[in-house]
Amino acid sequence: MNRQQTYKLFFSVAGLLMIASCSRPITKTLFLQSGRPHIYLPTNKEEKSGGILSERVSYETKIDTIRPAHKPALDDEDMKSVTLETFTVVADRPKLKISTVRNGKINLTFLMTVPKAFMDNRWQIVLTPHLINGDQTSALPPVVLKGSQFKKVQDEEFAKFAKFEKDIIDPSDYDKKFFDQKKHSLFTKNLQHKYLDHYTAEYKRLQDYQAWKHIAEVRIMNANARREGRYYQRLNDKAIEMLGSAYNDNLYGLDSSKVHRGFSGRYNEEHRKNYLDKKLSTLTVDKVPKNYRKYFEKNFTLDSLKNKSLTEKDSANIAKHTYFFKDIAQNESKIKNKDTHRRHLVRFPEVENPALSDSIRTGKDFVYLYSQDIDVTEDLQRKLSVIVETRVTAMDQSSWHQGGVDTLNFIVSGMNDLVDKTLISRLDEADQAIYQQGLDRLAVRDYRGALNIINQYPDYNSAVCLAALGYNDQAIMLLDRITATGKADYLRAIVYARMKKLEEAKESLFSAARKESTLAFKVEIEPEFAVLLETYPELQEQLENIGDGLDEM
Repeated sequence: MNRQQTYKLFFSVAGLLMIASCSRPITKTLFLQSGRPHIYLPTNKEEKSGGILSERVSYETKIDTIRPAHKPALDDEDMKSVTLETFTVVADRPKLKISTVRNGKINLTFLMTVPKAFMDNRWQIVLTPHLINGDQTSALPPVVLKGSQFKKVQDEEFAKFAKFEKDIIDPSDYDKKFFDQKKHSLFTKNLQHKYLDHYTAEYKRLQDYQAWKHIAEVRIMNANARREGRYYQRLNDKAIEMLGSAYNDNLYGLDSSKVHRGFSGRYNEEHRKNYLDKKLSTLTVDKVPKNYRKYFEKNFTLDSLKNKSLTEKDSANIAKHTYFFKDIAQNESKIKNKDTHRRHLVRFPEVENPALSDSIRTGKDFVYLYSQDIDVTEDLQRKLSVIVETRVTAMDQSSWHQGGVDTLNFIVSGMNDLVDKTLISRLDEADQAIYQQGLDRLAVRDYRGALNIINQYPDYNSAVCLAALGYNDQAIMLLDRITATGKADYLRAIVYARMKKLEEAKESLFSAARKESTLAFKVEIEPEFAVLLETYPELQEQLENIGDGLDEM
């Protein structure tokens, strides 16, 4: 390499490095701005609005919304103040919510917000909530926002992969697509020609053999005929001589029988056979040319000639080896490595099972009311937390990621919160051990299992189990038979509210608040009382006044 070529190579590489150094990821703006996606607990009004708050006008009622009857002053723990560069964002929303068990599920509802600085058509935003249950963390269905340009690229990639999938041949169609008919036909045709050539050669050789044999046999027969003719000629000449002698003897009165006996004794059948066997020829193998001996030994004729022909089994056996195996290998590789090809062709796969998949609207903040039901299981903790992970992926595959900045806490409230554990003390030691098993089942919300145990000792906790299982009439009947404590009246109010007996529910709540003041402040978090509080707007204040009055006494 000369000096001029070296300089050209150097400047080419330097130019490429300069271009690469000037390249910046599309997501660079996210690293240079102060806004962040956040999650909040919704206000009562927000929670009644479904979906994207700024866009949708349909509404649905969430009966476990905390009703802000009294708004206490926020302490340092409730206030969240985050300084971001030149301005301060203050969020005065609470971070804790009580979520009530309903039909074996709890509902998690919160607001997701994404500032308009994130709304760019060149990327996709995925907001993934994570539920923290003790030491276990599980992902909830994500919210996906796609920019129009990003979606166009994604759709093009999926179209390429769809074409790739369409080009894959199903193995059941290999005979149609990958069978080399030309090769198969050529091979079978050549084989058939070989069979014909072999037959023709054998046919010609057999014809030649038969022609030679015909000539040889004619020659031998003619020679043998001549030899036999000469033998019989001489024999008969001798017979004439014998007869001449016999007739002479007879003429002179001599015994001619002696002459006859002499002739017959010498020229008998044995003499004839011995003479002719020596003189007559036969066609033996040693007289046959070597190339004809196999035919002679097996007494072959043209009728003995067998030809070879292709059978269906032969054709099928040949067919197994006349495919386009290179193409099959390529197709098999596509099937085997389909996921790898998908990864190569589709840089931006679809997010599976999203709670929402929507388009990015530039210039606008995104606000979404996220709602998800969670199954209540034995390992579900009383306190749950939710964080949201944000990932932005741009058309150039650059990304921006943010872990959970905000943490929302949910307290799981169920019928087992109303359990009175002190009732175990009324039992003897043996029964206490059994009763404790029922309390243990209540602690993990196994109300049916608990009822099977506690119902041996019908009491208030039995009524809790019946109410939790939806046996409202049976729960009321049992409550009517036991001591009317504050908790018993409170449970009675819940059951009456379910049964739409709102007046009876209200009176039961008053009775409960008079007996246990703390119950007056629990009403607003019970979903069963949502309709009751809407029907009697002053009820909450009346109950709290009763509670406040008892506390001051």
